[in-house]
Amino acid sequence: SAVVTDQEIRRHLQLENERRRIGYFTLPLNSYLEKTSPGEEEIQAWYEQHAADYRTPEQISVEYVELKLEDMASRVEVSDEELSSYYEQHLENYISQPERRKVRHILIQVDAGTDDAKARARAEQLAQRLREGADFSELARSGSDDSVSAEQGGDLGFISQGMMDKAFEQAAFRLKPGEVSPPVRSKFGYHLIRVDEIQPARVQSLAEVRDQIRKELQSERAETRFYESVDKLNNLSYEIPDSLTPVAEELGLEVKHSPLFPRSGGSGLFANPRVVSAAFRDEVLQEHRNSELVEISDTHMLVLRLREHKPGAQRPLAEVRAGIEARLKQDKARQLAMQDATRAVTQLEAGDTPADVAATFGQPWREAGFIGRMPVDTDKLDNRLRAAVFRMPPPAPGKVVFRSVALPGGDLAILALYEVEPGKVELTPEVMASVWRKLGTAEGQAMYNAFLAYLESMADISRNLKPVEE
Repeated sequence: SAVVTDQEIRRHLQLENERRRIGYFTLPLNSYLEKTSPGEEEIQAWYEQHAADYRTPEQISVEYVELKLEDMASRVEVSDEELSSYYEQHLENYISQPERRKVRHILIQVDAGTDDAKARARAEQLAQRLREGADFSELARSGSDDSVSAEQGGDLGFISQGMMDKAFEQAAFRLKPGEVSPPVRSKFGYHLIRVDEIQPARVQSLAEVRDQIRKELQSERAETRFYESVDKLNNLSYEIPDSLTPVAEELGLEVKHSPLFPRSGGSGLFANPRVVSAAFRDEVLQEHRNSELVEISDTHMLVLRLREHKPGAQRPLAEVRAGIEARLKQDKARQLAMQDATRAVTQLEAGDTPADVAATFGQPWREAGFIGRMPVDTDKLDNRLRAAVFRMPPPAPGKVVFRSVALPGGDLAILALYEVEPGKVELTPEVMASVWRKLGTAEGQAMYNAFLAYLESMADISRNLKPVEE
């Protein structure tokens, strides 16, 4: 935690609510792009200096066969009779709501200082009174040691299996509505239990769970076949290492083809590091043999082999010329714009009027008035320009501060900061609490980070930055 003083809160609000009066004009990058035209020698020189940037990576495509448990399961036939039989044998799996019972009880409490025999005798006396026609609710109010339920006539509401003491539950779930149990001993003492109402368990119908059962049976039956097929896939692809056709025919699989992908991986299945690693191993890439079995998951296996290999190559200049030319035009345009921005700031600092300086570059000067740190609906100022305004040093009395700032897309803005208006501070309890939480969290995090940095500086830490190979 961190301590935040009232002075810090006041200073924060002054900065947060501060306003600054500015003017500006922009130098659009597009206007400079029209003035630049890189020569052929420049393009050639750039291409040669950055040749490594214009190489196509080594790529391969593979052919492969894959085994998926879900595919095998989808082909397993399950009859309606089998679905019905499985449903009847496993009804407990399809209970959506367990049986619930509305119960009342009278408790004769037994603790360390209670004589068990006397407590049981008292419970028997109350049970006899109930058999003689006493009202259960009234007897619970006057005779139960459970003060909470006693006020409700012993009512415990609805219970289901697993909610109560085991002995209590066993007795309660043997009773019929309106029946009262004999004294039942639990860890709390002796209970007389009455069931007022039974809500039967809600069991999903066969129609509701038919698809679920079908998938369960299909998966169970396909699992044995799947692992038998995995063994065959592994053995046959090893025994016949120069083709996947025999194993595909044996297992009824399709030999599929991948698109080209580099060592960094492709998309879909070929973004998987295990697949990429297997595809670029020497036995596949150099020796043209089938890969070892690749385990994508417990239920998804494949074997692959090389189909096409495209070594990395230098792209010809003609192919990349347009991109290089655009890059050089951008760089030259930025240089020209920055030179003009520097010249504009120099002219403004020398005393030229903002409107005249902006006109020199064919742009209008805009007076934005006072702006705050946060935009409002009528304030459409670019956020990067706004941030630059609030990084500028306040002007001295009677002076103006000028700066240039880069905007998104490469445009430049020339800024004039005329004056700074301190933020208004209203220290209401709500504002104080909000700022206190904000500053407390920030300072607390800073203290925590500093503590971690201290621990790190005192510890002997070894860093291994090499990638971990599987």
